[in-house]
Amino acid sequence: MKKKVVYVILGFLSLLQILGGFGIFFLDDLSGKKVGVNHHVIIKKKEFISTWMSNNQVDVYKLVLLFIVVLASCYLVYQIFKRENWWRYVSTFLVILFGILIYCELILEVFQELPVYMYLVYMSVGILFIEILKVVIQKLMDIEIFK
Repeated sequence: MKKKVVYVILGFLSLLQILGGFGIFFLDDLSGKKVGVNHHVIIKKKEFISTWMSNNQVDVYKLVLLFIVVLASCYLVYQIFKRENWWRYVSTFLVILFGILIYCELILEVFQELPVYMYLVYMSVGILFIEILKVVIQKLMDIEIFK
């Protein structure tokens, strides 16, 4: 694969992340205006909290996020000492930032009171994994797989 194709893939993944974020804002806006949407969102939020957010499961989620953030932090330090281009730091820093954001979403009541809480957690996790995929693709470009 050529580098241009990889850059198109990275751009598409970034666009997917941006559209996902806008989707959450639109859903939050619609849930405040439309009764049917609000009813659906609140029902799904209650189901999500009762099935996926028990105390034991939240602790496991926190440990996985802690592992991802520590691993990304170590990789960021490695990148800094290797003196890679500064734009490579951005994806790794975003992985750390989204890991911390998801951790805050799991423990803070402010996020849990939002009607779109379930969709916010799902989209944040999706954006985190897309960002991890982008970091892996960028690293594979350095190993000359795509050259």
